[in-house]
Amino acid sequence: MGKRNRKRKNPGQRHFVGRKLDVIPELQLFKYRKEDYLEITSLKHPDELKNFLEPEYRYWLNLSGIQEIDLVKAVCDKLNMHNLIIDSILDFAQVSKFQEFENNYYFSISSLMATSTLELEYEQISFVLGEDYLVTFQEKVGDHFNHIRDRIREGLGIIRDRSCDYLLCLLLEAILDDYQKTIEKLEVSESEINSFDLELDPSPQVLREIETHKVRVDQIKRALISLREIFLKIEREKPKLIQTKHLKYYVELKDFTISLIDNCDRLTSRLESASNLFFSIQSHRMNQVMKILTVISSIFIPLSFLVGVYGMNFNYMPELQWRWGYFVLIGVMLTLIISMIIYFRKKKWI
Repeated sequence: MGKRNRKRKNPGQRHFVGRKLDVIPELQLFKYRKEDYLEITSLKHPDELKNFLEPEYRYWLNLSGIQEIDLVKAVCDKLNMHNLIIDSILDFAQVSKFQEFENNYYFSISSLMATSTLELEYEQISFVLGEDYLVTFQEKVGDHFNHIRDRIREGLGIIRDRSCDYLLCLLLEAILDDYQKTIEKLEVSESEINSFDLELDPSPQVLREIETHKVRVDQIKRALISLREIFLKIEREKPKLIQTKHLKYYVELKDFTISLIDNCDRLTSRLESASNLFFSIQSHRMNQVMKILTVISSIFIPLSFLVGVYGMNFNYMPELQWRWGYFVLIGVMLTLIISMIIYFRKKKWI
């Protein structure tokens, strides 16, 4: 992600800060109440929304493709959103946060999913909650909330009978479910990494995978900590746009977030143990090699001494004149070798 441009020549000019995706913007509107609902997926511009705030209905407007600055601004202007909200929506280089404004609340959440190769794909999702409406801003078209759309269409549960703060709770829960699925994938992969054969010398690739997993888990944990702070703030301040009867659901989300953070801590601990085990095995292998080399050196030291003695050029060395001197010396050497091997085995050094 790029750095946020803090200095603007024109204060009224809006800038998008984030990755540029080739996405066709989409506007989707759910207008619903307990008795019925209306889904509109062919909106081209927010000006096409008529009677957006009929009091007997609730509204969920989803915008996919926030790179279109003019479209984002048009949606925000239609709902009289503060300029700070517009800037925050267009700034994807920020952490998750919750801000209260006079007529609405702004949420910024990092959603993530693990690919088949366990690479983490992040998406910054912004929410603006009003009294009878909820607007979501996504980088691209995604399937995070498809099951919630189905519940609205089919009238399942109490979603069409509750206010938009309950809908927001369900959307946040869906994002946390994605976190949980990602952590579960990493746990499965961690178990596979930890199953390397202790009898074999583990490859350095194992250590690289362990360290990569540790980085991923740390990224997830930092994102979850930001989410936990949001839920703690909601629980502590009890915002007026969140009904008292729905606060318990946000408290449950806080507990869910804390549970996921604990899972990250346990996974990090296991990865640390795997890393320590890797180095312990490597150290043990090195010690075994050094011990074998030391034993071999110890065997050849007295042999080298004997060879050195009888390699000296002195005239008076009586053993040189013996007929069996060579064979005696060879026998002494073999006796030394066998004796040392028996001693080393008795000491369990080999």
